[in-house]
Amino acid sequence: MVQSLGLFMCSRRLYTWCFTMFCLGLLALLYIRLLKDDLTLVLSRVEKHPARRKPNALVLAKTSSEDVAWAYALKPHWKPYIYTSDKEPGYRPIPANKAREGMAYLTHIIEHYDYLADVTAFMHASATQWHNDVGDMASSSLLQKLSLDAVNKAGYANLRCEHRPGCPVAVRPFDPAMESNHNVVYRNFTSIYMDMFSVPRDQVPTEIGGVCCGQFVLTRDRIRERPRDDYVRIRDWALATDMDNFAAGSVFEMLWHIIFLEQPVSCPDVQQCYCELYAMCPEIDAGS
Repeated sequence: MVQSLGLFMCSRRLYTWCFTMFCLGLLALLYIRLLKDDLTLVLSRVEKHPARRKPNALVLAKTSSEDVAWAYALKPHWKPYIYTSDKEPGYRPIPANKAREGMAYLTHIIEHYDYLADVTAFMHASATQWHNDVGDMASSSLLQKLSLDAVNKAGYANLRCEHRPGCPVAVRPFDPAMESNHNVVYRNFTSIYMDMFSVPRDQVPTEIGGVCCGQFVLTRDRIRERPRDDYVRIRDWALATDMDNFAAGSVFEMLWHIIFLEQPVSCPDVQQCYCELYAMCPEIDAGS
């Protein structure tokens, strides 16, 4: 009798243990299933709403007569940083109205050097302009066509592809004719270059050429290849020069590519520029 009771109690404990393990197993399976469903839901939401990339920066230099509404329509892909030379409320100020757009461009770099966007485009403020040699000459269309992959690969690119004006050579600093030139920029170009870049005379290039006209796009890394102090010194030159606004601005138009560490003569192939920057490639002859 005692033996039978012992066997019964043992069997009951075994049954209880087995039942408990069975229930725990079911709970574990249910937990895994719920966890899997939650993970699937999260991944689905991530696919539908991918993390937004940090917007690129669009730096504009405007006057009071220019409408920049077009720039805001490019958000969220481009974040406008709009500088005014006319002290307009609601826009970013510049230290002085000198060197045209150059003062705005340099001020942006100096003030944002430590937290620049991945890519920054520097442009004039007008919605359409002849500098834009793509499509309808609209600045918004140009930026929408722009290949950021090409920009990231190159580091620096002028937004204009056509060579003239500026290429193949815009200025020969040591040409004797320069010294007697009536234009204050050409007549003093060698000393201007030495002051801006803080270099001796023997480091002034013999020929300088680059695509016009003060509109370009750069990566953060390319901008930072030059120390911030260099940009401060270059802006200080613009602030101190006795040249008028137009003349000082023309100096920068000839030197932007050198400021951003391109070769003194930087004239990319026109068709290659259109193809790589704007996917405007010539049709390939089917018979070739």
